[in-house]
Amino acid sequence: MVSKGLVGDLKAMPLTEVFQWIAFSNKNGELHLQKESDEVNIIFKNGKIVYVTSNIPNLLLGQLLLKYKMLNKSSLVKGLSLQKQLKIPIGKVLVEYNFLDEASVKKILEIQVQEVVYHILNWESGFFIFDEKQVYDTMISIPVDFLILEGLRRKDEVARFLKVFSYGSVLAVKDDNHPLKKYIDGKKSVGEIIVEKGGDEFETLEEIFTGIVNGSIKIVSEKEFVKEDDPIVKFIVALELFNKNKIYESLKSIMSILSSGYHNEQIKKFYDNMVLYITKYFTKKFGGENTVFSVNRLKLLDEKIYISPVEGYVLSRIDEYPTVAKLSKVVNITKTELFLIIDKLHKLGLLMMKNREKNKTEVMSNDILSILLDIYKRELTGELEVVSHNLTGKLFFKQGRLIFLYSVSEEFSISNFLQEKGSIIFTSSVDASEDFITFFSNFMEKNNYSFDELRGILDIYENMLFYEIISNDILSAIFVHDKTIPIEIKFDFNVLFMIFLALVNGKLKIKNEINKNSDYELLKDKIGLIAEFDNIGLIVNLLEHFDDGKISSDEIQSLNDYELSALNILLKLGYVKEYETPEFSLQELQENLNKFKQMTPEEIFGVNGDINLDKIKQQYLKFSKKFHPDLILDPQGKQLARDIFEIIKYAYDTLLQMNEKDKPKKKIDIKNILLAEQLLTSGKVYLNMGRLNDAVDSFIKAYNAFSNDEEIMIFYGYALIRKGEYEEGLKIMEMVGVEKFPEPELYAAIIEAYIKIGKKAEAKRFLDKALIKFPDKNKRFNHFSNKLK
Repeated sequence: MVSKGLVGDLKAMPLTEVFQWIAFSNKNGELHLQKESDEVNIIFKNGKIVYVTSNIPNLLLGQLLLKYKMLNKSSLVKGLSLQKQLKIPIGKVLVEYNFLDEASVKKILEIQVQEVVYHILNWESGFFIFDEKQVYDTMISIPVDFLILEGLRRKDEVARFLKVFSYGSVLAVKDDNHPLKKYIDGKKSVGEIIVEKGGDEFETLEEIFTGIVNGSIKIVSEKEFVKEDDPIVKFIVALELFNKNKIYESLKSIMSILSSGYHNEQIKKFYDNMVLYITKYFTKKFGGENTVFSVNRLKLLDEKIYISPVEGYVLSRIDEYPTVAKLSKVVNITKTELFLIIDKLHKLGLLMMKNREKNKTEVMSNDILSILLDIYKRELTGELEVVSHNLTGKLFFKQGRLIFLYSVSEEFSISNFLQEKGSIIFTSSVDASEDFITFFSNFMEKNNYSFDELRGILDIYENMLFYEIISNDILSAIFVHDKTIPIEIKFDFNVLFMIFLALVNGKLKIKNEINKNSDYELLKDKIGLIAEFDNIGLIVNLLEHFDDGKISSDEIQSLNDYELSALNILLKLGYVKEYETPEFSLQELQENLNKFKQMTPEEIFGVNGDINLDKIKQQYLKFSKKFHPDLILDPQGKQLARDIFEIIKYAYDTLLQMNEKDKPKKKIDIKNILLAEQLLTSGKVYLNMGRLNDAVDSFIKAYNAFSNDEEIMIFYGYALIRKGEYEEGLKIMEMVGVEKFPEPELYAAIIEAYIKIGKKAEAKRFLDKALIKFPDKNKRFNHFSNKLK
């Protein structure tokens, strides 16, 4: 039985008070804490901490084992791999497989509790939920009061230490007998010494402070401390997060390794398997990449929900591109990551699946190859009825595997086949005109045959019929979900193997969808792929053209027709994809910025003569996919991308306005009014969440949908100012009157715009009004006072 005991905000109830309430009440249960994307869970038994877990990389148990030098990286990878297979706690794995003894595991669990609590005591914001529930016996039990006192002491002490030195302070040691002598060489910074030494960071800082104070250690210089990323350590983080079912965080960790250019077969294989796992999970849960989603706007108002800028960017595009298939064309994110982002947003309640008609019958395409691959990918169970000019076939699948097929057409019926082959002796007459199920049941019963005795001849029939079906044009295909064959007939055909045999035997022609001028990358490890296709030679030959998981355009040009068809099948299965160019370097971004600055809007969008809106929109989407600042990780690169995108947006808006000048005004459409209201609301929510780019985008879209409304106009003026179009934005805000709207952000925008164009008196007038109107926001406006001095 679970009951919610306490919910709150750390700003209103500090963590120390939360801990004390749990301890004094001798509570049993789980405390969940979240600060932005960082999450911590603490388990209490009788008011004492017995277990902790977190998604913060340096607080994971594996990272602490490395930090305290209790395991090396190789042993830890083996332990986590075993945990992944066995699905039991890592501590149990380490003991049972002799990586560590029980006393060492208990020690590291106690260290983890201390490290986690010391870390979160520094949180001044965030929210918490405490659920009372039964807690079973654990290896450790630590009193809360000790941790609080020690954690607060450490916090104060570290602040005192860092007044004397920094993590970038380079140290030299005067005393050759100093315990830190082996780490201090006059070249390493404090941060580097801490990383090399390992163990308790606070104790190392304390030793350094004491040494500086007593003169045995001296600071010789300062340098920037940047902790080096070890790809193997990142891989260990990914493994541990995956084992904790933190799939999204695990994928991002693996992707960061691969994007750095580090090559390791084990890491690549882990990534490939994760991609397949995520794709299958998403398809099973939602139905595939064409499932339609919509935004839950009420849930957007929940201030306790934190999403990253990339997740916010995806959320802001859902209305316009409501499926993963459409989103993937306009955002610079892999489909795999989009699957996880959509899943997370759905779990948070920010996205809803649009209602689909609940019908067990699904009409499929007329491309038999695409149908079979789709059933295989989605692991469907049911009956597929295909109709062509010369036959009607019924194929039964179980979780994507073909278990039986037969034809109801006389020419290809099982009864005719059995009699023509002459392999089966009929000891009793049967009616061949009966439907297959009745015929076959009667046939086995009256002629005293078992299924095993018929397996060989049936296998020949099945293969013959499969090749006949796959080599004909399909007129219709209908899949009935969960329908099973009502007699005990069970084959297990490898559909992929059968498709390739049909290809090699000339029974199947495949339309080429490969861009021969592009490189492609393999999303599945070669060994697993060969096994999945039952070691068929065509796949083996094709994979020999892949070097380090990639096939170049030159290699594609050299493929024969069969190999090119095989590559097309892998593409349809999602096992290969077009290779995406890595993120722009700072130099490339700067070069693009300089180029765009020198171009007119027409030159940027390739307009020569009349404006073609469709082409402009397509080009804008391409620019968005390449240069949107939310998709650039490096801070300096993000700013360059922001500058580029502002130029692109300005050019786009200019061309739209030029196109509208000579057009007659359209009649007011009630749908546009409702859309504008929705976009205005979304923009305000984004503004409150600090997502300025999305807010500006929503306000502009609202104005484009319906401009004859003062509130929409005032926020459109705000958006123009935030884009740097100060004079245009001011004209609109002055015309409407900002005083009508009690919004501090509007006042901040108009004050900033007046300052930018040199009208300081006007800026001062609005600043005085803002200070009176919003007394709780005085800090927000104080920096304007400094600018006006």
